[in-house]
Formats: sequence, structure tokens, C-alpha cells
Amino acid sequence: MYFKNMRITLSLLKEFLDIKQDPKDIAHLFTSAGIEVDKIENEKPSFTNVFSVKVLDVQKHPKADNLVIAKVTDGNQNFQVVCGAKNCRKDLITAFAKIRATLTDEKGNTFKVNKAKLRDVESFGMLCSANELKLSLEKDQILELDIDFEIGKDLSILADPTFEISLTPNLGHLMSAIGLAREHAVKTIDHMMYDPKGQKALINNAEIFGAYFLGDIVINGLIGVVGPMLKSIGRNFIGWGRHQAFFKGVTEADLEKIFKQMTTAQD
Repeated sequence: MYFKNMRITLSLLKEFLDIKQDPKDIAHLFTSAGIEVDKIENEKPSFTNVFSVKVLDVQKHPKADNLVIAKVTDGNQNFQVVCGAKNCRKDLITAFAKIRATLTDEKGNTFKVNKAKLRDVESFGMLCSANELKLSLEKDQILELDIDFEIGKDLSILADPTFEISLTPNLGHLMSAIGLAREHAVKTIDHMMYDPKGQKALINNAEIFGAYFLGDIVINGLIGVVGPMLKSIGRNFIGWGRHQAFFKGVTEADLEKIFKQMTTAQD
């Protein structure tokens, strides 16, 4: 008998361990420890030759109201690209697929990005949405990266492998990220990058009442809010996310976007 499958991302495991193995080796290690890995999602990026760029300038397309002509830079070279996304704007850091880059369509077929001419204006690549990079379901606008994200960076680093694991009732100690990380550390004779420091809890003027379960407990110091990770593991962490967002400086607007993507993904 199995519980509902558990999902965990490689980046979440790396919060606790300095992991060097590739996803297949990690899955083999778990399997050898009696932990059944059903599948690995996003084992390899669904794209190649896609880099972070900064939008230097945006002009209206002379022959199309729904298109703009953007000039972008990867820090070494400038490119002209025609784009239809409404959020394409100056100073935006986004994803740019260069000529001869490969992307994957919704049917799983790969295709190359070529030089194109849209309404008589040449386009030397493609600005990509998160959906086109298989990073999230957002497809109505191009990817928006943090303003301090390094430009010219190969965005394959954003593809986060996700392990789907079947756990039996006797493996309760593995039903958490730290539990799986600890098991990995045991198998590889590695050290955990996790050093919890105990603190005394002082309770003053507590109201005593009869109850079988106390459900409203707030724990500080958990891993920060990371939208793609939450979506990948497919769990409804809204309460946890709101609490952590407050301490991590995530705005309410950004948090609502994350929750909307999570809800859409689960539906």
C-alpha cells in the first residue's frame, strides 16, 4: 500500500546537501535505498541556447498594432527582435532564444528558432514566455526575471528536475525534504548543510483548554518562497507561503501570481 506520491525538486534537496550527481544517479541511489522513484520530470531542459537579456528599447511596429520592435542585449551583443507580448518594456530582464536555439512545443516536438521577417521587419531570435520554456503555465506574457538577474546567463539553470516518489506507510521519516536529504547523505557519507539551533520556548499567560489537537502553530526559519518549486511539487502551500513571503520580502501581488499558477497547475 502506498500513500499519495511525494514530489521533490533537485533545488530543494540542494538546500540541505551539496549534490553533484545528475538526476538519474540520484534516482538510482534512492532506489538502492528502497525508495521507489516513479519518474523524473524536467530531467533535461526542454530548450537550448536561451539566455537572459535586458530590453534596451521598445518601438511600435509600423505595420502591426499588436507587435513591437525590441532591442535587447546579452551584455556582449545587441539583437533586434519582434515581439507580441504586452509586457515587453524597456529595462525588463527576460528570456531570449537566439537563432538556432531549440524549443519544445506543447506536443513535445522540438523546433529551431530561425531568423524571421514579421510584417517587413527582421527578427533575430525570439523572446520567450515561461510556458515556452516549460517553466510554468504562464503563456500570455514573456518571462520576467528579477531586475538584478545577470544578463547573458544560460537559462538552462532554471530547469529544475522533479522526482516523483512512492512511499509506503512505514517510511514516515522520508515524507519531507529534509528526510530524503538525510537518506541521501547516509548513502553517500555526506554532511548535511543544515544545523538547526534549538531555542527555549517561553509561554506566558497561556489559556488552558481541552483539545486533542493544536493546529495553529507558526514556525520561522523555513525555506523561502520559490514559485517554480512550489508548482513543481504540486502541493497547496498557500498558508505556509503567505507566512514565509512576509519575512522574505515577497509582495502580495507577486504572491498572488504564484498561487494562481499553482491553482491552475493543480486543476
